[in-house]
Amino acid sequence: MDFEFVEVDIFSRQLTGILTDDEYADLQTFMVRYPVAGALIPGGRGIRKLRWGLRGKGKSGGIRVIYYLYLRDYRIYMINIYQKTKKEDLDRNKLALLADFAARYLKG
Repeated sequence: MDFEFVEVDIFSRQLTGILTDDEYADLQTFMVRYPVAGALIPGGRGIRKLRWGLRGKGKSGGIRVIYYLYLRDYRIYMINIYQKTKKEDLDRNKLALLADFAARYLKG
């Protein structure tokens, strides 16, 4: 099964400078093989957070990818990406915004 990756605008902007094209391709390959690898975010209405290690940093110093897996249409919505060392976990306000986004736009 082939998944289509759909990037939300902010994800596309954040991606620049975090991953090279090859690193992003590796991430996408992993996500196609293991689409449910990311942990469900409590209260996130199906939104997942994937911990992804960067070369030489491992998972704890790597990145976090926030995404929504829409199995019915085989789509993976790439919502947010950030370096763990530069940003803390999602706070309640951001989680509420992401959950609202999922409820409104992703479940149709």
